[in-house]
Amino acid sequence: MQPAGDTNRVAHFGVFQVDLRTGELTKHGIRLKLQTQPFRLLELLLEHSGELVTREQVRNRLWPADTYVDFDNSLNAAVSKLREALNDNPASPRFVETVPRRGFRFVAPVQFNSGSAAAPPTAPEPSLSSAAPVHEPPFAEHRREPVTAPAAGAPQIARNHWYWIAGLVMVLAVGALAPRLIARFASRPVAHARLMLAVLPFESLSSGHETEYFVTGLSEEMITKLGSLQPARLGVISRASVIQYKQARKSIQEIGHELNVQYVLEGSVREMGSRVRISMQLSQVADQTQLWSQSYERNLADVFAIQSDVARQVANALALRLLPNEQAALERAATDNMSAYEEYLRGRYYWNQRTQEGLARCLTHFQNAVNADPNYALAQAGLADCYNLNGGYALLPPGDAFPRAKRAAQTAIELDDSLAQGHTALGFALLYYDWNWAEAELEFKRAIELNANYVLARVSYAQLLRALNRLDEADTQLRLAHDVDPMDRVGENYRGWIEFTRRRYARATEIFRGTVASYPSWSSAYISLGYGLAQERKFDESLAALQKARLYSADAPSALEAYGYVAALAGKKEEARAILQQLQAVGRTRRVSSYDIAMIYAATNEQEQAFRWLDRAITERDPWMIWLGVHPEWDALRSDPRFSRLLTRLNL
Repeated sequence: MQPAGDTNRVAHFGVFQVDLRTGELTKHGIRLKLQTQPFRLLELLLEHSGELVTREQVRNRLWPADTYVDFDNSLNAAVSKLREALNDNPASPRFVETVPRRGFRFVAPVQFNSGSAAAPPTAPEPSLSSAAPVHEPPFAEHRREPVTAPAAGAPQIARNHWYWIAGLVMVLAVGALAPRLIARFASRPVAHARLMLAVLPFESLSSGHETEYFVTGLSEEMITKLGSLQPARLGVISRASVIQYKQARKSIQEIGHELNVQYVLEGSVREMGSRVRISMQLSQVADQTQLWSQSYERNLADVFAIQSDVARQVANALALRLLPNEQAALERAATDNMSAYEEYLRGRYYWNQRTQEGLARCLTHFQNAVNADPNYALAQAGLADCYNLNGGYALLPPGDAFPRAKRAAQTAIELDDSLAQGHTALGFALLYYDWNWAEAELEFKRAIELNANYVLARVSYAQLLRALNRLDEADTQLRLAHDVDPMDRVGENYRGWIEFTRRRYARATEIFRGTVASYPSWSSAYISLGYGLAQERKFDESLAALQKARLYSADAPSALEAYGYVAALAGKKEEARAILQQLQAVGRTRRVSSYDIAMIYAATNEQEQAFRWLDRAITERDPWMIWLGVHPEWDALRSDPRFSRLLTRLNL
């Protein structure tokens, strides 16, 4: 809390700085426009950070007794404008929390130091974490139940030369972009917050569906490449947050404001027979100044030579900044085998679909890439990702999927220890299958150390932290992930599961409702909401939500299991038993979670059956057993000595 009346101070929170003497709010050193009343509200909240500021206190500070205004509307407007400036979500606040009918609280940590020109202190990397739903793999874009497969006539994989374009676009843009970005870095004091960049989906200027879908996918590789360039100094917005701007008719300033970035990179690709024309443009959001633009026309067959050449140019531009091993990594091509490269890109395309068919096909393509070039580390990491996802979605038995994922991830790391994707994939298998908490944590930390912009690593690590009940760390990590993934509502859903684990069910339910509103046909959103409402004892509403989950997932096991659990909890034991019989029938053709069946029996108070199925879940290495130590569904069993023995077998 700031001493009352001491306004000759500078407040720092997150990436923001507030000079209370001059009345300026800045982000990343850029001044933000904030009207007088919202700023005075912010000033009041900062003076009492962490404490409740009542509506009466706000009235007295902003609108004294001799001021006649519509207080409620004026207050709501001031709060709304303040949250807009801070990019704060009222459903999941990072800064300004509403205390219903009482007032507001500033919830983020705040540091004060004297002098308006003081720079924010350089903080060490926080303890890393994040949280994810009970029935979600630890990837912000993943779903436990694969989404419906693309409709007939959906785009197919592009012809071979489009894979050449992928590498060409990536290296050309990075090579030309890096010197200008680094020049900007060099002119800034090291203590300044990092710059933020959004890479918008590239535009295809050629006809044909195969061109359109493939060029859109190129932006993801650009995000990965730029995101790993200098992650401590350059933040790059994730694919999940920029994909919505594909063909959007918004200005650079609008996009920049929504994503909280200072720079936007756009690109277009046109095929011309055996050649390709690539146009790139980097703009500054504040004044829409074009900082750099360039068009290239090259032969498709030159892609690997161009990669090496541009890598050398980038290395030269960053020579004083890079360690020797980083310079070597820039010089080294991921593979010199075109067939392996093509198969890798095919694998990533199908992996991103998150469909049952897509996950089967990605295994084939990643394996083909590895067969073509066993030393292709990215392909090995991709194979590990695909096996992990097949295990997480229950499309393959855990004993089949996760050991293979672990071997592929270990191979990727042996080939290239600097690959964040490999360490993340290994951590996933160690967490979900081996229950080796310490080693998994080391892998996730290593991945984030290598690339702080890699959202999947942060969210994966968060799963581990939530399973270990280190919830503050998990929440912190989700907030860090939000910085480079600000528009992804699924990430907010993970924060709901943190609140669920804290037993703050009303808060969790509020967040889950927001996810349902954003994704009204996503079955896992309704499953999350159903669990939250059940813990609030709102059984009818919970079952209604889970009925929608069953509808949208075509009675997938996860939706049936959740429905059976809530039915049992609501005292509808016959309905719960009917669900158990249905799950037995489903289990003849696909995997059904023994963990979830045990949960239904626990809700019907059949403890012997519950422990029998929990024992079976451990034997099967059911990945959802990691939640046994923290979830409220098991609270009634915790006093039984058998429960303690189960936790010991989980290395908890």
